[in-house]
Amino acid sequence: MPDKQNVMPFQQDAGFFARRALKKQKDGRFQDAVVLLRRALEAAPDNAEYMLDLAETYSEMGCPVESNRCLLRLMTDYPERSVCWFALACNLFAMGNVQGAQSAALEYLEREPEGEYSARAADMIAAIQQAEQLHRPADRRLLRVYRLNERAASRLNGEQPAAAVRLLEKSLSLRDTPDTRALYAYALGEAGRLDRAAREANSLLRRRFLPPEARVNALRALVAAGQNARALKAIDALDAKTLEPYEMRRVLDALLTMKSDRSMQEQLSRALRLSPFDRALLHAQAAAFFNEGRTEDALVWWRHMLEINPADSVASACVDAVSRGEPPARPIPMTLALAPELARRKRDAIASGQDSDALLAACRWALLEGDASACAAAGRLAGRGDRASETLLREALIEPTLSPAVKLAALDALKRRGAREPYFIVGRDTFSPGPENSRLTAPGRVIKECLAAACRLDDALVPTYLARWDAVMPRCLTLRRGALRGLSAALLARTAMKRGIAEDAVRNALNCSRRRLEYYTRKLNRLTGDETEA
Repeated sequence: MPDKQNVMPFQQDAGFFARRALKKQKDGRFQDAVVLLRRALEAAPDNAEYMLDLAETYSEMGCPVESNRCLLRLMTDYPERSVCWFALACNLFAMGNVQGAQSAALEYLEREPEGEYSARAADMIAAIQQAEQLHRPADRRLLRVYRLNERAASRLNGEQPAAAVRLLEKSLSLRDTPDTRALYAYALGEAGRLDRAAREANSLLRRRFLPPEARVNALRALVAAGQNARALKAIDALDAKTLEPYEMRRVLDALLTMKSDRSMQEQLSRALRLSPFDRALLHAQAAAFFNEGRTEDALVWWRHMLEINPADSVASACVDAVSRGEPPARPIPMTLALAPELARRKRDAIASGQDSDALLAACRWALLEGDASACAAAGRLAGRGDRASETLLREALIEPTLSPAVKLAALDALKRRGAREPYFIVGRDTFSPGPENSRLTAPGRVIKECLAAACRLDDALVPTYLARWDAVMPRCLTLRRGALRGLSAALLARTAMKRGIAEDAVRNALNCSRRRLEYYTRKLNRLTGDETEA
């Protein structure tokens, strides 16, 4: 037996874990590197270098969304670290969001024109601009079609399918191309015009030659129209070798909405080989096993998700439910969402408002997953005095999938808590592939006074007002700022008076004359098609 005195003791501090993580990263063992870097951050939570290493590891794993979250947290706490902007540009470029990548690279160059990565940032911008010139049609009419389609795609990403339909109809009147027609079919399905969407999609799929992207959009229109059998037949006819990765992902998303078992195992396995750490794919695999009754196999995949991100609200809720012996009823959705009964428990915890760990977990799920109860969750967190609640509200400001209304509710909650500035807010376009126009900064400037007035009238007004603003006002964002302020005030007045608040109190809170308020109320009624409300 060897002498114990020959064993050299060593301290497992943050530096030790960081060095081990660097070794694992070089060996390609990214998941082990993530675990070690998280242990290093637990030991030294204020170490910016460790957080930057974690962002780099996530990027190499093919998890750009997680990488961007780390970068944005760094940019919030350490705004002087300009390298985060270049790293963000690289992630966005890899995701196909060239507009976001160009903006981030320009921000880096403005901050550090002679920085370490300035030459690479300039090369990236030049490559993006050259690619845009090469893909821009020389024909003026076709260029007009190209721009209309871009605007329509932006409206679809912004959850405005009706506006996208109008733009695509204008585009089709100029030139009828398969890509435009397929996008039109998909927009019709998203707008709820299901019969027309199905006719357009079926007409497209009968063509002998159809570009892969157009075929993918057509089958997504069939899924939206509820024609699952026809969509499955179209998917089977696809040649996976001709699809780009983002097109393959759209096909998988369509499959996940139709199937609840492992009959799509071949497609899932291929996608996981390409993206072995993709959160949505990992949950789909776990849900497929769970729906077949193989709970232990499902737990393996959910725990794998928690190793990548311990704060994953969907995976943790599923693991907790199974561990307590209260598994959800089968089948559960294979899309990245909680089973209905688990989601109901979370909403009940938020509604009860009892200060507990369960409330914090429920608020985390509602905020970061974009549930309908997200605004209420932000209100609950505003009344809690713990550090975890403030951190969660700050995370909501940089969450990719949240609407501007939820982000503004989180911002209001932070201000009511007296949290320190700056409040770093990022729109959906920071994470989403393709051209997407974030509308977050415009509402943030325009309705600042209205939010303050709502807080003076009744704190409970804020979530309702923000939800209505998000539903009504995006169509008005092309108006001048003075008109936007007036319309925002009219919407607040309508919301407040429906809750029984006197008109005089509303006008005093808004510091607005009766004549001006009545004028913008009439204008708002015309814009929303509601002539009965005054």
